[in-house]
Amino acid sequence: MSTQLPTNKIAIAAPSAGHINLYVTVEETVITNVSIANKRPQHIGRLLCDLSSSDALNRIPTLFMLCSQAQQSAALGALLHATGNAFSSTQIERMSVGCALEWLKEHCWQLWQMERELFGADFATEESIALSRLLLQQLRTLTPLAMSDCQPVPQPDWHAIQLALEPLFGVPVQTFIDFSMKQLDQWAQCNSPYAQLFSAMLATEIKNFGATAGEQCDQESGPLLRQKNHPLVVSAMSNWGNSITTRTLARLVEIASVSQHPEQAMPTMMGEAFASRGTVSHQVSMDTQARITNYKIDAPTDRYFSDNGFVVRSLIGQKFVGEQWIRQLIWAIDPCVEFSIHLNTTHGEH
Repeated sequence: MSTQLPTNKIAIAAPSAGHINLYVTVEETVITNVSIANKRPQHIGRLLCDLSSSDALNRIPTLFMLCSQAQQSAALGALLHATGNAFSSTQIERMSVGCALEWLKEHCWQLWQMERELFGADFATEESIALSRLLLQQLRTLTPLAMSDCQPVPQPDWHAIQLALEPLFGVPVQTFIDFSMKQLDQWAQCNSPYAQLFSAMLATEIKNFGATAGEQCDQESGPLLRQKNHPLVVSAMSNWGNSITTRTLARLVEIASVSQHPEQAMPTMMGEAFASRGTVSHQVSMDTQARITNYKIDAPTDRYFSDNGFVVRSLIGQKFVGEQWIRQLIWAIDPCVEFSIHLNTTHGEH
């Protein structure tokens, strides 16, 4: 049986997204092998060769519809570095705001996708669509990044965003951030969409699914790394390792946190940016005429779906608990990719 992402996932339309096939072998009740055929376009940076810095930066949004803000931020840093320039304070603010809004948009879409598979296509539709519309509206107010200093950055209505998140959490975001583990357990018994999703992951056969022995947060590049010092994530790592449960909790913590502190999304190195799923890095070489001669892009998806990446390591050796939980785990690792699962059991391929 070949299973694809629901076609309502916005990111599928991205020209750079491509498709990934996962071939999963189950013997008895254990996942024993995972092989990956990555059909994503390779060497996209070649499309930017022979362009000027400004032309290349202007082309980035058309090449990357998913993680577009992060890709633009990484590109700006790489291009400025190649031309011997540095960020302006306005550019830094613009990148922080854009990436923070993008984190929220992509995190929330990913969680809704997971909810819909577990609880039905109509689950939390009103709340999720209202939030997505608000975030898209706020993103549209931002002018594209430019090589020269940009205009003053319009400030998103963070209070409105926090209020739009409240029906999904069932509590104010600050209340969620301040939870103890005991309070988190109590919250998981509530009827809010995010509480129901997290509760499903606390089932005995699920809560450790995807955990890999010996791996720490420092080996991550997404929410699990960025939120590793939050008390809830520290406790979750101790209890469940880097499982689907801990990954989802880290994403919930990041949603609540970045809606109050968007500066968390600020790039810390020229040529790198924090996408919702992990760190994106761009490297640029230019000739004496200031034309691009080489452009390399390192995207999280290609790392995660490599031969020994997070996806493979998180699946091999796990007890098989159903194909839908393989999908759930992959979405928890990387929500921004179209994929199919080809399941091969001792009774043949499904």
